Amino acid sequence: MIRCVLGDRSAFFTEGLTAVLRRGREATIVGATAEPYELPDLVARLTPDVAIVSFEPPAAALAATRALQPGAGGSPGIDVPVLLLTWSRREDDLLDALRAGATGFVHKEVDPEDLTRAVVEVASGRTAFPLGWERLLVSRLDGHRPTGQRRGDPVTLTRRERDIVQLIVDGHSNKAVAVTLGIAHQTAKNHVRHVMAKLRVTSRVQLCAWALERGYAPSATAATA
Repeated sequence: MIRCVLGDRSAFFTEGLTAVLRRGREATIVGATAEPYELPDLVARLTPDVAIVSFEPPAAALAATRALQPGAGGSPGIDVPVLLLTWSRREDDLLDALRAGATGFVHKEVDPEDLTRAVVEVASGRTAFPLGWERLLVSRLDGHRPTGQRRGDPVTLTRRERDIVQLIVDGHSNKAVAVTLGIAHQTAKNHVRHVMAKLRVTSRVQLCAWALERGYAPSATAATA
């Protein structure tokens, strides 16, 4: 059973989502809060598998997502994947969710089965974003390429580094990279940091944009929802 913490101001929505997940029998809500500022402490205390953030307006959910990132101000440093639920369909909000560190972005009108599937994907270290988010990165984040780099610029990566880039394009978290490559979680984090430094990028969003512009593409097993 996947343990989830929920952040949402609506008691009605909280009760409804709790019931939906209970029916699916794959995930459960172990704690909830209506106050964004309480979410980091709740996550630290309950150590869930997934944090579901659905505060409205989207800016509130994005701020809460940032606060849950390791090392963020007010965050106890719990490395928990974040699934952002929202009424928004704006591309800018999707891009902001990626920048904020969310590993899933799902509209609140989603079918119960698809919502449960998204929770399972995020809990397993995959991503759950709308179809086409990779192309959106290429088209909208072009300006985030490192200074001095162009699409055709040669960058020498080792086979292991290319594998890591592909896994990130496929939506793998550091934990999933570690499992796939058969290495320790900390080792995977170190490899990812090294690759990002080598490419002179500062986020996974920039790394994905760099890779997609240079011929990488999501594999057949890449997670999108």
